[in-house]
Amino acid sequence: MKALYMEPYEAAEIIEVDDMEETLGGAVEHLWPFEDAEEICMVVLADREDLSPNRTFEECGTVRGPILFVGSHDDFDDLTDDEIAFVERRTSFAEEEYDSDDYDPFEEDAQEEEDFCGTRIVDEDEFYGSINGDFF
Repeated sequence: MKALYMEPYEAAEIIEVDDMEETLGGAVEHLWPFEDAEEICMVVLADREDLSPNRTFEECGTVRGPILFVGSHDDFDDLTDDEIAFVERRTSFAEEEYDSDDYDPFEEDAQEEEDFCGTRIVDEDEFYGSINGDFF
């Protein structure tokens, strides 16, 4: 069947699909994200919490991992060209996420920075050395 396939941070492509689970690489979930177009089915991996963000949809927010769009007119079948255009108009790339646990302000490299976002980063000795005791 003719489907629209989207990988995180890559352009969407039209592909031929025989097996949705094989194409996406695991157990899948079927969702209908568009109230205006109930004949368009979005197929995603069932367990996708640890996958990269892919696309953002107005109706359902950010979706992670690879996405496959198929038609659901009777059963699952081809998407029409109009449906493909509809999906592409209603999606946008999700923003890349950065792991906040990767930054340690007391790493040696961070100590070389004098100013980080308007806040001076100091270690414990420098902090307690700057207090003159009037506050205790």
